[in-house]
Amino acid sequence: MNLIVIKDSGQNGKYLLCYNKTWRCYLFPCHEDSSNKDNLEQVRKRVEDDLRLSDGELDIKFVGNFIESKYNYDKKFCTKYNFHFYLVELKTNKISNNKNQRIKYAGRFFRWMTLDEMISNHQIQKKNRKVVEYVRNHIDLS
Repeated sequence: MNLIVIKDSGQNGKYLLCYNKTWRCYLFPCHEDSSNKDNLEQVRKRVEDDLRLSDGELDIKFVGNFIESKYNYDKKFCTKYNFHFYLVELKTNKISNNKNQRIKYAGRFFRWMTLDEMISNHQIQKKNRKVVEYVRNHIDLS
């Protein structure tokens, strides 16, 4: 599973989360890794397509991975995830971060949140605590 960690370039410590209907909470944008290997250009293209960005509107780098077993709310049983984390810097302001509200963009709902806001959100903690902790301990540069 590729997790896309998009940090606000305005240096306010916020990350872009996407609302997941199945999990009923905001999560880091993600997609299945069909190749079972790290392919940076394939991931870049997928992020550009998902966020309707043009070539050159983002920088991306692989930053690490970890394995976690947790309940899958779609499949209704415990699943083992191999998370591959990619840090993205947007070079555009197409996805506004001026308000502390949800944003409808590219047919989906997004929200900018700090790690502290994620940690204090009951649903995110219940369903994605270890991912947020990984970002805080291994990726966050604020």
